[in-house]
Amino acid sequence: MKSISLFSIVLIALSLFGCESSPPVSPGTFSPFDTSIPWQHVNGPPGGQILSAAISGTNMFAGTNTGVFRSTNSGANWTAASSGLRSYSWTSRLVAYRDTIFTISSSGVYRSTNNGGSWSQLGSLFYSASAISVSSLGVFAGTGNGVYVYSDSNGGTWNPTGLLYIPVTVLAVSGTNLFAGTSGYGCLRSTDGGSTWAIANSGLTNSYVSALAIVGSTILASVSSGVFRSTDSGSHWNRSNNPSSYSSCLAVDSGRVFSGGNGTIEMSSDEGVTWNSLGSVSTNATILSIAANGNEILAGTDAGAFVSTDNGSHWSDANSGLANAQVAGFTFSGTNLVVSVQNQGILVSSDQGSTWQKTNITSGYGGSFATSGNFLFAGTGNGLFRSSDNGRSWVATSGIGPSSNITRLIGDDSHLYVSTYDHLFLSLDNGSSWKDVTPPIQNASINRLALSGEYVFAGGYNGFYRSSDFGTTWSDVKLGIPGVQITVLVYGRGTLVASSYPYVSGIYLSYDNGTTWHTSNPQILQYSSPTDFAFHGPDIIAATYEEVYVSRDEGITWTSTALRTTGLNKIEIDGNDLYVGSYYTGLWRHPL
Repeated sequence: MKSISLFSIVLIALSLFGCESSPPVSPGTFSPFDTSIPWQHVNGPPGGQILSAAISGTNMFAGTNTGVFRSTNSGANWTAASSGLRSYSWTSRLVAYRDTIFTISSSGVYRSTNNGGSWSQLGSLFYSASAISVSSLGVFAGTGNGVYVYSDSNGGTWNPTGLLYIPVTVLAVSGTNLFAGTSGYGCLRSTDGGSTWAIANSGLTNSYVSALAIVGSTILASVSSGVFRSTDSGSHWNRSNNPSSYSSCLAVDSGRVFSGGNGTIEMSSDEGVTWNSLGSVSTNATILSIAANGNEILAGTDAGAFVSTDNGSHWSDANSGLANAQVAGFTFSGTNLVVSVQNQGILVSSDQGSTWQKTNITSGYGGSFATSGNFLFAGTGNGLFRSSDNGRSWVATSGIGPSSNITRLIGDDSHLYVSTYDHLFLSLDNGSSWKDVTPPIQNASINRLALSGEYVFAGGYNGFYRSSDFGTTWSDVKLGIPGVQITVLVYGRGTLVASSYPYVSGIYLSYDNGTTWHTSNPQILQYSSPTDFAFHGPDIIAATYEEVYVSRDEGITWTSTALRTTGLNKIEIDGNDLYVGSYYTGLWRHPL
């Protein structure tokens, strides 16, 4: 009787309090993620931000947010030239001086004496450098705390000049005069190698100087309102006749000065008095850097590299081998790898990234894809687009409400959900018509969606909601944290996984469509927040901003997969391969 009574008590307790569901069992064969296999850097999509440019002899150099690339054939193709630089460090300035190339990296100032074959660091500069000048006066670095000069003595040291506590954006040398363009103080000049400095910005209409150039006896300065000229060593400035209202960079070659701005480059052969347009380099890009040598001009933009070999009469993109594209999102459709690239639009590869083709979406930002029925959909900052040929061509859709900025897509065979910042829409006919199914939440800020049969999950900055009837009615999902912001939301193999801000309770997993939750506080949150999840058998794979991890115990412990880069933002599995996209270093692949 006692045993029967005890059994009854247990049954009553279970009926009152319930029991959290268990992890689903993955059927079929499964090979665990092998962390010993190295990652492969996918050959593209090509392009990316070209922060700096230089030409030395027959070599072109492109400084990117992942290091230095070199071309020996006028930009026809590029190879990495970052040996000695810290892995995937940005290189914001390149300077060619005689037979030496200098660069500013995120980890310091470097030089190469073998055309980028290897780099050696110049001492240890305490402050992050943003400008560099190399001449007979020496090697000078501009920082957020003034100007420093390099000395080879004592193993290589950086010594402060007389200009301190002022943020320096650019440096230039004219004879014995050293000029510093600053953020907030205009232009300053030193006539004694940097020991003393004087303000030299009379006539400049803006105190932020983004570029300086010396051509002949004239110094040119670029500010937000245009290019200014000084013929008296910076004592007085007058606005140039440069027709562009914006110039982000200046470059000089053989008495010519080049100015770059919103997709165009202008050239002056009379020290900036008159200018001629060299035509449109790219209609979708901003010029970030210029280098010239004779008839060759290299233009670095936020959408890749462009080269002219006829003094600017014609331009062609020169991105082959530049594997640092800003991947905003990607997916697989049929046999195609479809990728959205910042400032380049949507590109497609049918051979796992070996070669790429452009589509008719050639600009804008879009990071979300979804399949519904026989169509592939892409959400962009310019609206929603639909493809019937696996991403090769696109047609705009309409009728999704007041906002065209698409934040997230999710779909299945018969349902397509599209979120904007303040609305959620449902289409049952592949985008031909729409129904507003926005959760009853003020300023919804929906940017995360997940779908599990009739269950729809919507999260964002102002809460987390669930619908069990395709979005007709909604209920608030409680994760135990007030004011939670959902940052990642993914459904797969019967599991809903979420991450949130603040990250005090780590990663959340639900095996019953959000009714109950299992929480863990994995060690990956100590280093970087999750950006995406994927499922491979019983494995959960997590991308963080700088690394990829795998967990074999439902998120309790995590193992690094040895991919360490930056800007990781998306995971997809295609057949026997795992792909990860980066906002700075393109695409990576790992066999499963």
